Amino acid sequence: MNSTIKWTLLSLSIPALIACGGGSSSSDDVTTPTIEPKPTLFAATNQGENAKVNSRVRLDGSNSYDLEGSSLTYNWVITSKPDGSSATLSKSDSISPTFDPDVAGTYVVELTVSNGSKTSKASSVTFEVSADADNAAPNVHPVPSINAVADSPIELSANAKDADAKDQLTYAWTVTKQPTDATPVLTNETTEKASFTGNINGDYQVQVEVSDGTETVTKTIDVKVVNGNVAPVANAFAFTTPAENTSAPVNLSNSATFEIGGEATLDASQSFDANASDTLEYQWAVVSKPSGSSAGLSENTAAKPTFIPDVVGEYTFSLTVNDGQESSSKDFVRVSATESGTSQIKLFDKDGNELNMPFKLEELKNIDLNGATPEYVDIASYRFEATGADFKLIDVNAFNVLSPSSTPLIEGVKKFQTIHAGDYIDVHFKAKPTNGVMHMVSFNVTFSLDPEVLVSTGYMLTTN
Repeated sequence: MNSTIKWTLLSLSIPALIACGGGSSSSDDVTTPTIEPKPTLFAATNQGENAKVNSRVRLDGSNSYDLEGSSLTYNWVITSKPDGSSATLSKSDSISPTFDPDVAGTYVVELTVSNGSKTSKASSVTFEVSADADNAAPNVHPVPSINAVADSPIELSANAKDADAKDQLTYAWTVTKQPTDATPVLTNETTEKASFTGNINGDYQVQVEVSDGTETVTKTIDVKVVNGNVAPVANAFAFTTPAENTSAPVNLSNSATFEIGGEATLDASQSFDANASDTLEYQWAVVSKPSGSSAGLSENTAAKPTFIPDVVGEYTFSLTVNDGQESSSKDFVRVSATESGTSQIKLFDKDGNELNMPFKLEELKNIDLNGATPEYVDIASYRFEATGADFKLIDVNAFNVLSPSSTPLIEGVKKFQTIHAGDYIDVHFKAKPTNGVMHMVSFNVTFSLDPEVLVSTGYMLTTN
């Protein structure tokens, strides 16, 4: 009993002696730990992707932010690339630069952001680039986790795309984890967007497998089902405010680029709350803008405010939504204003020669086929590149005048698709073999401009 008391008193006296500077040690021997301040500046890149040699890869730092609300500047660096590559960034201080990988292999890019007095830690993103002849696995980027309300359906998206233009993606959704006695319902299991309903509270896991016919990528989403309030989800988009006589549907994107003097609409209407009865309130804020700009949104709390840039450059905005009890995480959107008179849609042939727009061609074409007869033969390939502004295709059609049942094919583009400034698409015109009979095939691609810009080609085609 006495021994226990002595040890207890001794253990209590040691920290007391240290605190009082007792014992033979000097107070100079005591080191006060350095407390690092919590970071307030965060660089955030887009997710890494599988890409192809000679394709264009876009980086995106618009999700970066400063907790203190200061405007940001951006600095990108390619820190690693394959031997022999000469790939460079289009603009290292842009919010969203691009680069064209020229050698198959791994590319690593880092981003730091600064508010003028502090610089963030670097955020890196990795791209795996395949050779032209090799398959690139699908890119699949679902949200990693989401909250839901019991007995209320939510939409789950695979958010998938493929760098190989010819690949058709297939989807398979399954529930891989659920609470005991739960009977969740999953519908649209073979589409990019599935619907999930959990019937009791608890943790679920939903898996999606995305295949391009050669490779399959598997990702999971953690779903937490509750009976109470769930925080809303902010979804911010931007588009060039359409003219009153424009009938083409608006394409929702996290960026919009147009010449100075134009107007953008920011759109929060796709934000949602799993509690169906909740009313959402919106809060927009400027994250960064060019030096000298004093432009602001028409309304900071509107679902669809408008914005007119006053200085050429890049602007980013954050969106937060609140349901009266909880606020969402921020979502971000980018608007870019370019010099007046600099925007155009460029057209290149398969050899890289630039062609004048609008472009019309009529040509006699004989193709000799060797070996097995393919379903389609290649007629021509073109590249469309957008500079200075986003361009929308309002019509894409192909037809066979002499044999309507033998419909030609335009591959790599679809009606109402938007080509964003700085990006390009490769388009392939194809037709079915004619078995020695002459067919008249026509391909047309029309851009929404004033006046409309048309690419129209016609071929008197014969194959053996």
